[in-house]
Amino acid sequence: MSRIVFAQVSTQLLDSDGMPNNIKENDAWDADSALVQLHPRMFGPQPTFLMPHGRPPVEAATAAPGERRRVG
Repeated sequence: MSRIVFAQVSTQLLDSDGMPNNIKENDAWDADSALVQLHPRMFGPQPTFLMPHGRPPVEAATAAPGERRRVG
């Protein structure tokens, strides 16, 4: 089973061919991938942040019937 590591920052890293790869903080990566092997300091064993209760709540984009919405 492969070991998983997590991106520690959002950045752009170059692979061995010089091609850019966008890296998003907390994304999971296979520890054996070439990009992780090339830039090991950019990855760590734990994510930098975990949501305390799963995903954040989603705000309704429109008002419910009878509800008035204000901007600001």
